[in-house]
Amino acid sequence: SGLETHYKQKIIDRKGLPLDEIITIYDATLKAEKETYEQDFADTQSFLPQEYILNETETNFNEMREIGTKGLVLYKQEIDPDLQPKEVETKFDLETDRVAITGRIDIIDENGWIRDHKTSKKSPGKDDADDDQQLKMYDLAFRTRYGYKPKGLRKDFIVMTKTPKIISLKAEPMTDYRQKELLRNLNSMIQIMEL
Repeated sequence: SGLETHYKQKIIDRKGLPLDEIITIYDATLKAEKETYEQDFADTQSFLPQEYILNETETNFNEMREIGTKGLVLYKQEIDPDLQPKEVETKFDLETDRVAITGRIDIIDENGWIRDHKTSKKSPGKDDADDDQQLKMYDLAFRTRYGYKPKGLRKDFIVMTKTPKIISLKAEPMTDYRQKELLRNLNSMIQIMEL
């Protein structure tokens, strides 16, 4: 939420929000999510496996806040200076033969790159962006909307370890063959779900 608000402002003034305002939004969002999480967990605990419950009760929101704040500081230093958004949270609707698919692309930058923000508890594999089905859907949505392929796709990770780090992975746009394969796979998956 902090980055989304920052980049919406950056479209307008090419500066965005100061870091302290991004962190304030992060704090407020984390607090609200914590309250929702605690209520959902209480409501569903009787249905959950014991090992899941043990893992979830070890969630430390104060630690999460501290690590997340450090991650945002790094992100603002390493990613933000070279990222000028053209669109933020771009809504898309795709229709296959059987179903409509709706989503939102985090950022389309001025250079025609699709950018996705992620947090992770561990470093992603080097092929993570190439293998990411969500990025492929964004690629397809971009082509459907604009009539041409994006320049590239990128996932910017804030890795939430004790010492956070930023990892950016790039992927090429899909070939025409890969695009047709994606649509075939989607239709096959939908057929299986219908059965």
